[in-house]
Amino acid sequence: MTHPGYLAETDAAEPKELRTVCPELDAVARHVHEFATMMREHRGDLLPTWMDRFLADDLPVLHSLVSGSRRDIDAVTTAFSTSWSTGQVEGHVTRVKLLTHMGFGRANSISSADAYFTARDPDDVSRSSTEPEPPHSA
Repeated sequence: MTHPGYLAETDAAEPKELRTVCPELDAVARHVHEFATMMREHRGDLLPTWMDRFLADDLPVLHSLVSGSRRDIDAVTTAFSTSWSTGQVEGHVTRVKLLTHMGFGRANSISSADAYFTARDPDDVSRSSTEPEPPHSA
């Protein structure tokens, strides 16, 4: 989600119009902006008051987010307060999924990835001479 301050004037105009017409959308956008700010600034201490303000608005469809977060408030607050990220782990999970899908033949549209993982570097001498060559496509 792009910070509203970084949007071009033309890109920011439409959401402003929608928010003036729909008060529920305005409330959700405001809460999302506050949530993103708390995450970016690692302000887990502000989370309980944000949850109270969120529940005060008439948005029952989204109240399950707060209810679920309150069940384990200590873990959620700690996650907000630390600078740790799961980005590297997620990258490895994505790579493993890609390799798994390739093994089961479900990655036909990812031909460049297939070529990357099966191509043999002629300068690579780590492959033993008894290993079969990967199939080459014509």
